[in-house]
Amino acid sequence: MADSAKTIAKNTTALFVAGLIGRALSILLITVIARQLGQEGMGVYSFAFAFIGLAGLLGDFGIGQLVVRELAKSKEEIRLAKAKNKNEKHNPKLEQAKKTFYNFFTIKITLGLTSLLIALILSFFVTKTHEALVAVWIIAFASFLLDLSGAFTTLFTANEQLEYSSISIVLERIITTTFGIIALLLGGKVIALMLAFAFSYTMTFSYLFIITLKKFFPLKIAFDINVWKRLFAEGAPFLITTIFITSYNRLDTILLSFFTNYSVVGQYNAAHNLLDALYFVPASVVVAAFPTMSRLSALKEELKGIFNIAFKYLFITAIPIGILTTILADKVILLLYGPEFSGSAFILQIIIWAEVIIFVSYLCGYLLNSIGYQKLFMMATGTGLIANIVLNIALIPKFGPAGTAASLVITELIVFLMLIYFSAKKGFTLNFSILAKPAIAGAIMLLPALYIKSLVSSGSPIIELAVISGVSMAIYLGILYAIGGLKIDEIRNIMRR
Repeated sequence: MADSAKTIAKNTTALFVAGLIGRALSILLITVIARQLGQEGMGVYSFAFAFIGLAGLLGDFGIGQLVVRELAKSKEEIRLAKAKNKNEKHNPKLEQAKKTFYNFFTIKITLGLTSLLIALILSFFVTKTHEALVAVWIIAFASFLLDLSGAFTTLFTANEQLEYSSISIVLERIITTTFGIIALLLGGKVIALMLAFAFSYTMTFSYLFIITLKKFFPLKIAFDINVWKRLFAEGAPFLITTIFITSYNRLDTILLSFFTNYSVVGQYNAAHNLLDALYFVPASVVVAAFPTMSRLSALKEELKGIFNIAFKYLFITAIPIGILTTILADKVILLLYGPEFSGSAFILQIIIWAEVIIFVSYLCGYLLNSIGYQKLFMMATGTGLIANIVLNIALIPKFGPAGTAASLVITELIVFLMLIYFSAKKGFTLNFSILAKPAIAGAIMLLPALYIKSLVSSGSPIIELAVISGVSMAIYLGILYAIGGLKIDEIRNIMRR
């Protein structure tokens, strides 16, 4: 377990640092977008990405996660073959891994082009303005390259060498943020911004392509009908799960645009984009842990230990984020977007609790994926999608973007409860006692945080946020340590591993 925990810790750290830098740059960029383009421009920008996110779902067919799981299980044989280069051609495990990856790469190209064509055709029917149509087309072509880059990161993930993926995350964000802000400050609108994304995605693809050639093996186009049949058949549950998750996270924007206008969509996504900025935290843990959990799928007790430790610290992290964001939403929105987006504060107070649930629910889902029960993950997210559509249709006409936010929170709760149930049925019962102490510490922190907020009035939102958050987090961690929810020795052991 020590080596596994060390690998997860190393990869989580790499992804976390990259994610932290990337999300900081994302917040900077989205702040400039909101202030330069206003609610309507923000709405067009958000709609374009939401639409392409849905239209491009077929670009992977869920095979990526399957390939990670397969290659991770044979990782030791692959590394042994690479160490003995003269015998590489005769190592069946390595040759099978290469064959799988080559066919996967070819599938990505084929499905990516298909998705691109579908997106371009559908764009004529769903966009309301010429600007939105052009924005969708630019991002459609750019996203094809970004999606193809996913083949390379799949290879890195399977080999638990996530430093390359981490570098690509930072590279993409630096280029996008730099050129995006320059374009906007020079008076460019949505189209100029989208061209910045296109350039950034092209550079990121080029970097990953070169790393794959230098660090792994040459790329080939391969079509083996038996491999394709197997990958499509076994990958289908992963695809359907991805469709369900992406749909209820992006369909809200599409439905909101149908019922309202781009200005309202912009107001909603000002809050929703902050959720995307926080998602890197659980994603760093889950992505880093997935190949290791796949390797340990036959070692149930060791896998249980990793699952419970990861769940505990994700929950410890999520609780203060939820509480402090709820308390400080008005100041966060004012600082980032200005008074024009003041209506987004209430939306953020609601929608942040969807992110709190996401922190722990996806870990449960990927646990099921790692032990071969991806159909259960699919079932939970499918139920969530149905609930989300029904809730949005019922709540948007009456409550607008607040109804959309509430729909997402309820959806994530439904999915989480189902995943916890399915995990328990497969022998991975969560130790719920680990949730009590962070919840208690968070509840005790609430009143001091509100009191501090009432006292602090510096005239500078950033100073107020820093003071309130800093003091509140000190209270939270102090209480958590005092009641035994945070153990220094446990943290030291994890870091040493």
